[in-house]
Amino acid sequence: YWTHELRVRSDERIAGMFDYVVGAFYSSEKGTNISDRGPSFGRGAFGDPRGAPNAFAPAVERYSSRTIIEGARDNTETSFFGNITAYLGQRTELSAGGRYIILKTDNSSQFVRAPGGFSLVSQPIAGCANGQTPSLYYSGFCDQPIAGGPLSPATTSQAKNKPFIYNAQLSHRFTDELMAYVNYGTSWRNGPAITGVTNGGIGSDGGPGDPTLRGLIFLSPEKSKTFELGLKATLFDGRGRFNVAAYRQDFDGLIYYGNATNYLSDNGFTAPTVARYNFTSNADARVDGLDVDLSFKITPRWNLSGGFSYADGRITNDLIPCNDGDFDGVADTIQPSPASFQAAGTRVGMCKTDRSVSRSPKWSLNAQTEYSLPMSDMADGFIRGLLT
Repeated sequence: YWTHELRVRSDERIAGMFDYVVGAFYSSEKGTNISDRGPSFGRGAFGDPRGAPNAFAPAVERYSSRTIIEGARDNTETSFFGNITAYLGQRTELSAGGRYIILKTDNSSQFVRAPGGFSLVSQPIAGCANGQTPSLYYSGFCDQPIAGGPLSPATTSQAKNKPFIYNAQLSHRFTDELMAYVNYGTSWRNGPAITGVTNGGIGSDGGPGDPTLRGLIFLSPEKSKTFELGLKATLFDGRGRFNVAAYRQDFDGLIYYGNATNYLSDNGFTAPTVARYNFTSNADARVDGLDVDLSFKITPRWNLSGGFSYADGRITNDLIPCNDGDFDGVADTIQPSPASFQAAGTRVGMCKTDRSVSRSPKWSLNAQTEYSLPMSDMADGFIRGLLT
């Protein structure tokens, strides 16, 4: 991962009222993610195939292989940014800035069998076919070699995004002790590539893997708009400080990490099975919040400080992966079968929700006080209390 940045900024105000900063940024990221999905056991792995399999018997490695998911990424960003601040008199500041981003992404995900193995087939009277050999473990059976290598075509995602994000802020100092500001800005975050979802075979659109699962492997970018209003005050000749800010942030495609969800896992070479995965998805959301912090110096050696924060973030009635055993769009506790997924024409249930986007509590409060006292010319003592 390489980053380079060039930044130029003003040393003195232009025309006595403007400051500026401009620059360019470049980054390059390359890497590989490996997810070992564990062994797949073939006929004869747990004992003679003519009897019932013994789950407690040691597996014959010859009749098992491993499924590996290999994910590769190659991303480069080139961006240009600038910001200008105008001093409108002695008490008012207006600043505005923007960033133009050129992001190229090349991600891929592929299922690989490593190493190869053998499939156990019944030996006909004429003997084993070409390429087969008599089984080393079970008479009357032949070993059919299975080559290691890719199990399905690579699922790829190549994109070139050119977002422009910006921010503007106006602040005014009513007195030396009281200042208010308003801020509006946008943000953009590239969608990640997820490793660990088994999405082999051919999807309903004819492409490799299921299209819905492909969208949950290569996520779309996250965009947001934020509006903030704040007040900063100094009290009692500088002995006290009080800050308060209220904000709202609207997300378009929030990158949301959800709960464990059933889905139809298809590795492309064995029968599909129902598995569980904590999917990450894109969902529209809104966050409303309030932040307050204050401090007060009661005496030169006794101070009190505290803070309060509140944030309520919720998905705004958007679709996310869910446990929906009857596929009616409503989350439930019904355990689906592979056949029910196939009958519904999907590999993962999707439900509309307004659930919280965070596992953290909506509000938090803290207060701290400390009193210090000199113990000698070389040491101070203190007593402190903290409430959260």
